[in-house]
Amino acid sequence: MEKWLTHNEIAQLVSRSKGWIIQRAKNECWPYRSYAARGGKERRYHLANLPEDIQTAYAASIKTTLEDLQNQLKPASKVEKKIDIPRYSGRGAKAGEVKPLDNTPAEYLQIAATRRKVLEAYSASGLTAGQFVTAYNNSVAVPELRGQLGPYGDISTQSSLYRWLERYEQNGLAGLAPQYAKRRGGSGASLDEQAKELIQAIYLDSHKPSCRTVERDIRQFGYNLNYSIINRYIRDEIPASVKTFYRMGEKAYHDRFDPYITRDYTLFKSMEWGVADHHLFDFVIKHKGRIFRPWLTRFDDMRSRKITGWHIDVVPNTLTILRAMSMSVENCGTFDNLLIDNGKDFKSYWFAGNTWKQRRMKLDKDTCDLVEGVLHDCGTLAHFCIPYRGQSKPIERAFRTDIELFEKRMETYVGSNTAQRPDEAKLYWGRINGRDKIDVELTLEDVRRMYAEYVEWFNNEWHHTGQGMDGKTPQQVYEETRGPRKDIPEEMRKYIFTRREKRTVQRNGVTIDGIEYFNPQMVQYIGTEVEVRRDINKIGTVSLFLLPERTYLFEAESDVLKDFGIPEENMRAQRKAQKTARNHLSKFARNASEIRQSIKSPAELMAEEVTNAQDERQVVNGDPLSGPALQISEFPKPKKKKYKGIFDVD
Repeated sequence: MEKWLTHNEIAQLVSRSKGWIIQRAKNECWPYRSYAARGGKERRYHLANLPEDIQTAYAASIKTTLEDLQNQLKPASKVEKKIDIPRYSGRGAKAGEVKPLDNTPAEYLQIAATRRKVLEAYSASGLTAGQFVTAYNNSVAVPELRGQLGPYGDISTQSSLYRWLERYEQNGLAGLAPQYAKRRGGSGASLDEQAKELIQAIYLDSHKPSCRTVERDIRQFGYNLNYSIINRYIRDEIPASVKTFYRMGEKAYHDRFDPYITRDYTLFKSMEWGVADHHLFDFVIKHKGRIFRPWLTRFDDMRSRKITGWHIDVVPNTLTILRAMSMSVENCGTFDNLLIDNGKDFKSYWFAGNTWKQRRMKLDKDTCDLVEGVLHDCGTLAHFCIPYRGQSKPIERAFRTDIELFEKRMETYVGSNTAQRPDEAKLYWGRINGRDKIDVELTLEDVRRMYAEYVEWFNNEWHHTGQGMDGKTPQQVYEETRGPRKDIPEEMRKYIFTRREKRTVQRNGVTIDGIEYFNPQMVQYIGTEVEVRRDINKIGTVSLFLLPERTYLFEAESDVLKDFGIPEENMRAQRKAQKTARNHLSKFARNASEIRQSIKSPAELMAEEVTNAQDERQVVNGDPLSGPALQISEFPKPKKKKYKGIFDVD
């Protein structure tokens, strides 16, 4: 039975998209043949070479069992052959003795399985042996298999291909395994157990000693080993995972060897899961006379990869988080869940409320602070990622896309490390080695405007190839997979995106950062604990909520900063200036303290006078002399004679 299926036919059988089938065929290396179709070429797959789940779906479509279908797919004349090569007649093949499968090492069996895939690709290619060998060696046919085999995949002539076929026909998978004899004992056959332990103890160190160091240090224990023996033992006998863990650290081991669960984005809906983080741009700007790299705070929808909210500023903090999230809520509504970083700004009460405190301290809710965060008011559950594990935050991969599509196109790009830094990067800060300083004209406002244009283009024009995206734009996937939008009423938004503080109402109202806020209605709440919320962009007015029910009471105004609209950053700058201005006070206090310590009381002065009077009389055998006290005269020491040296010049 000859049955060839196209991508569309397979997609209809398993109820998947055509893009998903193409990606799976590429990952699993399905054999195929190319046919001319619609002015181009179309790939078709033989049903016998497809995975069992697709065969099962096809059997169900024709109302038969999988077993009957597989029997129909077997060639009538060559049922016992594992690969049907009509043009192969055994010519040119010289197959030697093959070792049994039980005596074949595991790594050789893996090579044999990959070689079998090469033969299957040759069978399905429709090419002659010479044509396939040429295409294979030029990385046109199955280049991924050629790369996996490395030196074990060399097919220089048609005879080599025929030799693989002959061995596979006669001996099955064991015939394709390399027939090299593995030396008994491996690379450390000449070493005793103590020598191996010493090599491991010296080499597996976080200071990363070289093999030459191991060669020198092991002589102290009575071993005179050749460098090549030590190097070969370390290279072949110590696993790469062990060397990585002990020489590079636990994080490097985790990044390279720890198993992980792949997140299936197709299980989510848009705005069901979001992710947020900070990112330091790889270019410099000039702001208030300073040259530095600005910070980006961004919120992404995990399913569609759409950038929902962002904010660029001098430094990342809770204010930038709130502004980015405010934009996200305005554009797309609220998230059901949010995956956030472990930084202290993301863990702050302003943003995450008690979530971090409950997680780390495991306290009852009643014992936690009553101040709730912005996420709580938005109905969003906070989830903290694993510390120092970039894989747990999908937005880290998105930032790499930003680097390629946005940051490297900036004129003041300086790279994220010394290896990526251009030669002229240092000239942004001053003149070096006779080269003139380069003036930085890019401002913070320019970056915000340019990034807004980039976000608009990325969401609507960038065809994403990630999991579940199928080459669509983030906006397209967002529209296709989103559920009912969860919005916050406009009148409530000003109460949510605020700074929160607990205060006790006093006779003059409540005070935040030295600013007094007052409302005549506060008189009846004197001595009551309330929650005070202040807008992040306007500090002239605050809103008061009664605890613990968090019932809205009224607004209070500041007589000093009423309706000036001063942002929160200005208050921070004011506090910093006040602290700097008070530094000179400590100098005067220190000098005064030293003077006060040097002052003596009248009693101490009288005691010193009596002591000095007694010291003026010379005492011999307990009797004072009648004459004046003896005085010792100090004679100056003679100067040392300086000898003239041979280098002295008159």
